[in-house]
Amino acid sequence: MMRFAILALILIAVLSIAAPFFADLIKKDTSIITELSVEKIIISTTSNSATINSLSGASSSSVKTIPEQIPEIPDTSKITSTLVIPKIKTPSPEPKPAILPTKQILPTSIVGLICYFNYGYFNPSTGVLESGSIALSRGSGVIISKNGLTLTNRHVIESDSSKQIVSINGAEKEINVYDLNLCEVGTIPETATLPTPDLIRSINPIVRVPVLGYTAKLIYKPSLNNLSGIEAQNLDFAILKINGISESGPIFGITSLPASFDYAEMLSSTNIEKNDEILTYGFPGDVTEGTKSAWTTIYLTGSVGKYSGFFVGDKFFKETPLVLDTEMEVYPGRSGSPLFWRGYVVGLVRSYNIGNRLNSHAIAIDAIQKIMGPELDNLRR
Repeated sequence: MMRFAILALILIAVLSIAAPFFADLIKKDTSIITELSVEKIIISTTSNSATINSLSGASSSSVKTIPEQIPEIPDTSKITSTLVIPKIKTPSPEPKPAILPTKQILPTSIVGLICYFNYGYFNPSTGVLESGSIALSRGSGVIISKNGLTLTNRHVIESDSSKQIVSINGAEKEINVYDLNLCEVGTIPETATLPTPDLIRSINPIVRVPVLGYTAKLIYKPSLNNLSGIEAQNLDFAILKINGISESGPIFGITSLPASFDYAEMLSSTNIEKNDEILTYGFPGDVTEGTKSAWTTIYLTGSVGKYSGFFVGDKFFKETPLVLDTEMEVYPGRSGSPLFWRGYVVGLVRSYNIGNRLNSHAIAIDAIQKIMGPELDNLRR
Protein backbone atom coordinates (compact mmCIF):
# COMPACT_ATOMS: atom_id res chain seq x y z
CA MET A 1 0.00 0.00 0.00
CA MET A 2 2.89 2.30 0.87
CA ARG A 3 4.40 1.57 -2.56
CA PHE A 4 1.28 2.70 -4.40
CA ALA A 5 1.17 5.89 -2.40
CA ILE A 6 4.81 6.65 -3.24
CA LEU A 7 4.22 5.95 -6.97
CA ALA A 8 1.17 8.20 -7.00
CA LEU A 9 3.16 11.03 -5.42
CA ILE A 10 5.93 10.61 -8.01
CA LEU A 11 3.37 10.68 -10.90
CA ILE A 12 1.74 13.82 -9.54
CA ALA A 13 5.13 15.51 -9.29
CA VAL A 14 6.04 14.57 -12.86
CA LEU A 15 2.73 15.88 -14.20
CA SER A 16 3.14 19.11 -12.29
CA ILE A 17 6.55 19.67 -13.83
CA ALA A 18 5.36 18.75 -17.41
CA ALA A 19 2.08 20.69 -17.36
CA PRO A 20 3.52 24.03 -18.58
CA PHE A 21 5.29 22.24 -21.43
CA PHE A 22 2.06 20.60 -22.67
CA ALA A 23 0.19 23.85 -22.26
CA ASP A 24 2.68 25.60 -24.56
CA LEU A 25 2.29 22.86 -27.15
CA ILE A 26 -1.49 23.18 -27.07
CA LYS A 27 -1.26 26.95 -27.47
CA LYS A 28 1.12 26.61 -30.40
CA ASP A 29 -1.11 24.07 -32.16
CA THR A 30 -4.17 26.24 -31.64
CA SER A 31 -2.31 29.23 -33.01
CA ILE A 32 -1.29 27.32 -36.12
CA ILE A 33 -4.85 26.12 -36.76
CA THR A 34 -6.27 29.62 -36.30
CA GLU A 35 -3.83 31.21 -38.74
CA LEU A 36 -4.54 28.61 -41.42
CA SER A 37 -8.26 28.98 -40.93
CA VAL A 38 -8.08 32.76 -41.25
CA GLU A 39 -5.94 32.48 -44.39
CA LYS A 40 -8.41 30.08 -45.95
CA ILE A 41 -11.28 32.41 -45.16
CA ILE A 42 -9.43 35.36 -46.68
CA ILE A 43 -8.64 33.39 -49.82
CA SER A 44 -12.22 32.21 -50.07
CA THR A 45 -13.61 35.71 -49.53
CA THR A 46 -11.23 37.21 -52.10
CA SER A 47 -12.21 34.60 -54.64
CA ASN A 48 -15.93 35.18 -54.10
CA SER A 49 -15.46 38.93 -54.34
CA ALA A 50 -13.67 38.62 -57.68
CA THR A 51 -16.47 36.47 -59.05
CA ILE A 52 -19.13 38.97 -57.98
CA ASN A 53 -17.18 41.87 -59.49
CA SER A 54 -16.82 40.00 -62.74
CA LEU A 55 -20.55 39.30 -62.93
CA SER A 56 -21.47 42.83 -62.00
CA GLY A 57 -19.11 44.37 -64.54
CA ALA A 58 -16.61 45.82 -62.06
CA SER A 59 -13.89 43.47 -63.23
CA SER A 60 -12.04 44.90 -66.23
CA SER A 61 -11.65 41.42 -67.66
CA SER A 62 -15.41 41.22 -68.20
CA VAL A 63 -15.57 44.34 -70.38
CA LYS A 64 -15.41 43.44 -74.04
CA THR A 65 -13.46 46.00 -76.03
CA ILE A 66 -13.96 46.39 -79.76
CA PRO A 67 -10.97 48.10 -81.40
CA GLU A 68 -11.75 51.10 -83.55
CA GLN A 69 -12.34 50.48 -87.24
CA ILE A 70 -10.45 53.04 -89.35
CA PRO A 71 -12.24 53.79 -92.65
CA GLU A 72 -10.74 54.67 -95.97
CA ILE A 73 -11.12 58.35 -96.84
CA PRO A 74 -13.36 59.87 -98.08
CA ASP A 75 -15.88 57.26 -96.85
CA THR A 76 -16.41 58.43 -93.28
CA SER A 77 -19.57 56.41 -92.94
CA LYS A 78 -17.71 53.57 -91.28
CA ILE A 79 -19.46 51.30 -88.88
CA THR A 80 -17.92 52.60 -85.71
CA SER A 81 -16.69 50.45 -82.92
CA THR A 82 -16.86 51.11 -79.22
CA LEU A 83 -16.86 49.58 -75.80
CA VAL A 84 -19.68 47.13 -75.37
CA ILE A 85 -20.89 46.88 -71.80
CA PRO A 86 -21.13 43.54 -69.95
CA LYS A 87 -24.20 41.48 -70.51
CA ILE A 88 -26.63 41.41 -67.61
CA LYS A 89 -29.54 39.02 -67.73
CA THR A 90 -32.73 40.94 -67.12
CA PRO A 91 -35.67 38.69 -66.25
CA SER A 92 -38.82 39.32 -68.24
CA PRO A 93 -41.66 40.42 -65.94
CA GLU A 94 -44.25 38.72 -68.13
CA PRO A 95 -44.30 35.57 -70.27
CA LYS A 96 -43.29 36.12 -73.88
CA PRO A 97 -46.23 36.50 -76.29
CA ALA A 98 -46.98 33.92 -78.93
CA ILE A 99 -44.63 33.97 -81.91
CA LEU A 100 -45.67 36.74 -84.27
CA PRO A 101 -46.43 35.86 -87.88
CA THR A 102 -43.76 36.91 -90.35
CA LYS A 103 -44.34 40.39 -91.74
CA GLN A 104 -43.49 41.26 -95.35
CA ILE A 105 -40.53 43.64 -95.68
CA LEU A 106 -41.26 46.47 -98.11
CA PRO A 107 -38.16 47.02 -100.27
CA THR A 108 -38.70 50.78 -100.54
CA SER A 109 -38.67 51.19 -96.76
CA ILE A 110 -34.89 50.56 -96.78
CA VAL A 111 -32.87 53.59 -97.85
CA GLY A 112 -29.34 54.50 -98.82
CA LEU A 113 -27.91 57.83 -97.67
CA ILE A 114 -25.30 60.25 -98.97
CA CYS A 115 -24.90 63.08 -96.45
CA TYR A 116 -23.59 66.54 -97.34
CA PHE A 117 -21.93 68.85 -94.86
CA ASN A 118 -21.44 72.59 -94.98
CA TYR A 119 -17.84 73.35 -94.15
CA GLY A 120 -16.16 76.48 -92.98
CA TYR A 121 -12.54 76.78 -91.97
CA PHE A 122 -9.92 79.45 -91.58
CA ASN A 123 -7.11 79.08 -94.09
CA PRO A 124 -3.98 80.33 -92.31
CA SER A 125 -2.03 80.71 -95.54
CA THR A 126 -4.56 83.10 -97.09
CA GLY A 127 -6.17 84.51 -93.97
CA VAL A 128 -9.58 83.79 -95.53
CA LEU A 129 -12.53 82.02 -93.94
CA GLU A 130 -13.42 79.50 -96.64
CA SER A 131 -16.76 77.70 -96.95
CA GLY A 132 -18.65 75.31 -99.16
CA SER A 133 -20.46 71.96 -99.18
CA ILE A 134 -19.10 68.44 -99.50
CA ALA A 135 -20.41 64.87 -99.39
CA LEU A 136 -18.73 63.30 -96.37
CA SER A 137 -20.65 60.23 -95.31
CA ARG A 138 -22.50 57.33 -96.79
CA GLY A 139 -24.77 55.05 -94.83
CA SER A 140 -28.07 53.21 -94.60
CA GLY A 141 -31.40 53.76 -92.93
CA VAL A 142 -34.99 52.63 -92.64
CA ILE A 143 -38.25 54.58 -93.00
CA ILE A 144 -40.43 54.08 -89.90
CA SER A 145 -43.51 56.18 -90.70
CA LYS A 146 -45.74 57.16 -93.59
CA ASN A 147 -44.55 60.79 -93.27
CA GLY A 148 -40.96 59.82 -94.08
CA LEU A 149 -39.22 59.57 -90.68
CA THR A 150 -35.97 57.70 -91.23
CA LEU A 151 -33.80 56.00 -88.61
CA THR A 152 -30.03 55.86 -89.08
CA ASN A 153 -26.90 55.89 -86.93
CA ARG A 154 -25.82 59.09 -85.21
CA HIS A 155 -22.27 58.73 -86.51
CA VAL A 156 -23.58 58.87 -90.11
CA ILE A 157 -24.80 62.45 -89.64
CA GLU A 158 -21.95 63.64 -87.41
CA SER A 159 -18.42 64.58 -88.39
CA ASP A 160 -15.42 63.58 -86.26
CA SER A 161 -13.82 67.02 -86.75
CA SER A 162 -16.60 69.50 -86.09
CA LYS A 163 -14.95 72.44 -84.30
CA GLN A 164 -11.99 74.76 -84.94
CA ILE A 165 -10.72 77.65 -82.85
CA VAL A 166 -9.53 80.48 -85.10
CA SER A 167 -8.23 83.98 -84.52
CA ILE A 168 -9.98 86.59 -86.67
CA ASN A 169 -8.89 90.22 -86.33
CA GLY A 170 -7.18 89.38 -83.07
CA ALA A 171 -10.24 87.72 -81.53
CA GLU A 172 -10.63 83.98 -81.01
CA LYS A 173 -13.73 82.39 -82.47
CA GLU A 174 -15.05 78.84 -82.56
CA ILE A 175 -16.44 77.78 -85.92
CA ASN A 176 -18.04 74.59 -87.22
CA VAL A 177 -15.65 72.88 -89.58
CA TYR A 178 -18.38 70.49 -90.75
CA ASP A 179 -22.07 71.01 -90.13
CA LEU A 180 -24.71 68.67 -91.59
CA ASN A 181 -26.69 70.27 -94.38
CA LEU A 182 -28.84 67.45 -95.75
CA CYS A 183 -28.76 63.83 -96.83
CA GLU A 184 -29.81 62.53 -100.23
CA VAL A 185 -32.04 59.49 -99.96
CA GLY A 186 -32.35 56.64 -102.43
CA THR A 187 -34.27 53.36 -102.61
CA ILE A 188 -34.20 50.40 -104.93
CA PRO A 189 -36.85 50.42 -107.70
CA GLU A 190 -40.39 49.49 -106.69
CA THR A 191 -40.29 46.65 -109.21
CA ALA A 192 -37.19 45.10 -107.61
CA THR A 193 -37.40 42.28 -105.09
CA LEU A 194 -35.31 41.81 -101.98
CA PRO A 195 -32.92 38.83 -102.00
CA THR A 196 -34.26 36.01 -99.82
CA PRO A 197 -32.15 34.60 -96.95
CA ASP A 198 -31.38 31.52 -99.06
CA LEU A 199 -30.27 33.69 -101.99
CA ILE A 200 -28.12 35.81 -99.68
CA ARG A 201 -26.42 32.68 -98.35
CA SER A 202 -25.68 31.44 -101.85
CA ILE A 203 -24.68 34.38 -104.07
CA ASN A 204 -25.85 37.53 -102.22
CA PRO A 205 -26.83 39.55 -105.31
CA ILE A 206 -26.63 43.35 -105.42
CA VAL A 207 -29.50 45.66 -106.37
CA ARG A 208 -28.50 49.06 -107.70
CA VAL A 209 -30.20 52.26 -106.58
CA PRO A 210 -30.76 54.21 -109.83
CA VAL A 211 -31.21 57.63 -108.22
CA LEU A 212 -31.03 59.32 -104.83
CA GLY A 213 -34.21 61.22 -105.57
CA TYR A 214 -35.12 62.70 -102.20
CA THR A 215 -33.51 64.89 -99.57
CA ALA A 216 -33.84 64.61 -95.79
CA LYS A 217 -33.11 66.91 -92.86
CA LEU A 218 -32.02 66.00 -89.36
CA ILE A 219 -34.93 66.43 -86.93
CA TYR A 220 -33.81 64.45 -83.87
CA LYS A 221 -30.51 63.61 -82.23
CA PRO A 222 -30.63 62.21 -78.67
CA SER A 223 -29.31 64.19 -75.72
CA LEU A 224 -26.57 62.29 -73.91
CA ASN A 225 -26.66 64.35 -70.70
CA ASN A 226 -28.30 61.82 -68.39
CA LEU A 227 -26.37 58.80 -69.65
CA SER A 228 -23.23 57.07 -68.49
CA GLY A 229 -20.18 57.22 -70.75
CA ILE A 230 -20.74 53.72 -72.07
CA GLU A 231 -24.42 54.36 -72.70
CA ALA A 232 -23.63 57.57 -74.58
CA GLN A 233 -21.19 55.74 -76.84
CA ASN A 234 -23.70 53.03 -77.66
CA LEU A 235 -26.82 55.21 -78.13
CA ASP A 236 -25.93 55.55 -81.80
CA PHE A 237 -29.06 56.73 -83.59
CA ALA A 238 -30.58 59.82 -85.17
CA ILE A 239 -33.79 60.58 -87.06
CA LEU A 240 -34.04 62.25 -90.45
CA LYS A 241 -37.22 63.31 -92.23
CA ILE A 242 -37.59 63.13 -96.00
CA ASN A 243 -38.74 66.60 -96.95
CA GLY A 244 -37.66 67.42 -100.50
CA ILE A 245 -36.55 66.41 -103.98
CA SER A 246 -32.88 66.16 -104.88
CA GLU A 247 -31.35 67.91 -107.91
CA SER A 248 -31.17 64.63 -109.81
CA GLY A 249 -34.69 63.50 -108.85
CA PRO A 250 -36.59 65.18 -111.73
CA ILE A 251 -34.20 63.64 -114.28
CA PHE A 252 -35.57 60.25 -113.22
CA GLY A 253 -39.18 61.33 -112.94
CA ILE A 254 -39.27 62.13 -109.22
CA THR A 255 -40.99 65.50 -109.04
CA SER A 256 -42.95 65.35 -105.79
CA LEU A 257 -43.05 63.61 -102.44
CA PRO A 258 -45.41 60.64 -102.22
CA ALA A 259 -48.61 61.04 -100.22
CA SER A 260 -47.40 58.18 -98.03
CA PHE A 261 -44.04 56.43 -97.75
CA ASP A 262 -43.62 52.68 -97.41
CA TYR A 263 -42.32 52.04 -93.92
CA ALA A 264 -41.18 49.24 -91.63
CA GLU A 265 -42.78 48.42 -88.29
CA MET A 266 -40.64 48.51 -85.13
CA LEU A 267 -40.76 45.86 -82.40
CA SER A 268 -39.15 45.30 -79.00
CA SER A 269 -36.16 42.95 -79.07
CA THR A 270 -37.50 41.16 -75.98
CA ASN A 271 -39.59 39.06 -78.36
CA ILE A 272 -36.49 37.40 -79.84
CA GLU A 273 -35.03 34.11 -78.61
CA LYS A 274 -31.34 33.26 -78.73
CA ASN A 275 -30.28 31.73 -82.09
CA ASP A 276 -33.34 33.13 -83.89
CA GLU A 277 -32.63 34.08 -87.51
CA ILE A 278 -32.11 37.79 -88.12
CA LEU A 279 -31.72 39.63 -91.41
CA THR A 280 -30.51 43.00 -92.62
CA TYR A 281 -30.35 44.95 -95.87
CA GLY A 282 -27.99 47.86 -96.34
CA PHE A 283 -25.74 49.77 -98.70
CA PRO A 284 -22.09 48.81 -98.11
CA GLY A 285 -19.34 51.05 -99.42
CA ASP A 286 -17.05 48.23 -100.50
CA VAL A 287 -18.89 46.61 -103.41
CA THR A 288 -16.66 45.09 -106.10
CA GLU A 289 -14.51 47.59 -107.97
CA GLY A 290 -16.04 46.52 -111.27
CA THR A 291 -19.40 48.01 -110.30
CA LYS A 292 -18.28 50.88 -108.06
CA SER A 293 -18.14 53.59 -110.70
CA ALA A 294 -18.50 56.51 -108.30
CA TRP A 295 -18.61 57.22 -104.59
CA THR A 296 -22.25 58.24 -104.90
CA THR A 297 -23.20 54.99 -106.65
CA ILE A 298 -24.83 52.72 -104.11
CA TYR A 299 -26.05 49.14 -104.09
CA LEU A 300 -28.23 47.16 -101.73
CA THR A 301 -27.02 43.83 -100.37
CA GLY A 302 -28.26 41.57 -97.60
CA SER A 303 -26.85 39.66 -94.64
CA VAL A 304 -28.42 36.86 -92.64
CA GLY A 305 -27.33 35.50 -89.29
CA LYS A 306 -28.33 34.66 -85.72
CA TYR A 307 -29.31 36.68 -82.67
CA SER A 308 -27.08 35.83 -79.72
CA GLY A 309 -28.13 38.13 -76.86
CA PHE A 310 -28.37 41.68 -75.61
CA PHE A 311 -26.56 44.15 -73.37
CA VAL A 312 -28.24 46.54 -70.99
CA GLY A 313 -26.94 49.89 -69.77
CA ASP A 314 -25.47 50.77 -66.39
CA LYS A 315 -27.53 53.88 -65.64
CA PHE A 316 -30.49 55.16 -67.69
CA PHE A 317 -30.80 51.87 -69.62
CA LYS A 318 -30.04 49.65 -66.63
CA GLU A 319 -33.09 47.47 -67.31
CA THR A 320 -33.49 48.15 -71.03
CA PRO A 321 -31.83 46.35 -73.95
CA LEU A 322 -29.30 48.79 -75.41
CA VAL A 323 -27.05 46.73 -77.70
CA LEU A 324 -28.07 43.57 -79.58
CA ASP A 325 -25.34 41.02 -80.20
CA THR A 326 -25.50 39.17 -83.52
CA GLU A 327 -23.61 36.56 -85.51
CA MET A 328 -23.99 38.24 -88.90
CA GLU A 329 -21.47 39.56 -91.39
CA VAL A 330 -21.56 43.35 -91.86
CA TYR A 331 -19.44 45.91 -93.71
CA PRO A 332 -18.74 49.67 -93.61
CA GLY A 333 -21.54 51.66 -95.20
CA ARG A 334 -24.18 49.53 -93.55
CA SER A 335 -24.30 51.88 -90.59
CA GLY A 336 -27.97 52.45 -89.80
CA SER A 337 -29.29 49.48 -91.76
CA PRO A 338 -32.35 47.86 -90.18
CA LEU A 339 -32.03 44.60 -88.27
CA PHE A 340 -35.11 42.53 -89.08
CA TRP A 341 -36.65 39.70 -87.08
CA ARG A 342 -39.70 38.10 -88.71
CA GLY A 343 -40.04 41.26 -90.83
CA TYR A 344 -40.02 43.70 -87.87
CA VAL A 345 -37.22 46.19 -87.17
CA VAL A 346 -35.68 45.32 -83.80
CA GLY A 347 -32.44 47.29 -84.13
CA LEU A 348 -30.01 49.31 -86.25
CA VAL A 349 -26.70 47.74 -87.31
CA ARG A 350 -23.78 49.82 -86.01
CA SER A 351 -20.52 47.91 -85.39
CA TYR A 352 -18.49 44.73 -85.72
CA ASN A 353 -15.35 43.33 -84.12
CA ILE A 354 -12.09 43.88 -85.96
CA GLY A 355 -10.90 40.54 -87.32
CA ASN A 356 -14.34 38.95 -87.07
CA ARG A 357 -17.12 40.58 -89.06
CA LEU A 358 -19.54 37.91 -87.86
CA ASN A 359 -19.33 39.32 -84.33
CA SER A 360 -21.58 42.30 -84.98
CA HIS A 361 -23.75 44.64 -82.94
CA ALA A 362 -26.86 46.79 -83.29
CA ILE A 363 -28.58 49.42 -81.18
CA ALA A 364 -31.87 48.03 -79.85
CA ILE A 365 -35.19 49.63 -80.77
CA ASP A 366 -36.03 49.37 -77.06
CA ALA A 367 -33.39 51.99 -76.21
CA ILE A 368 -34.64 54.35 -78.94
CA GLN A 369 -38.21 54.07 -77.70
CA LYS A 370 -37.22 54.63 -74.07
CA ILE A 371 -35.04 57.73 -74.62
CA MET A 372 -37.66 59.35 -76.88
CA GLY A 373 -40.84 58.36 -75.07
CA PRO A 374 -44.03 59.91 -76.50
CA GLU A 375 -41.99 62.20 -78.77
CA LEU A 376 -41.36 59.32 -81.17
CA ASP A 377 -45.09 58.75 -81.73
CA ASN A 378 -45.66 62.50 -82.07
CA LEU A 379 -43.03 62.76 -84.81
CA ARG A 380 -44.51 59.80 -86.67
CA ARG A 381 -47.96 61.39 -86.95
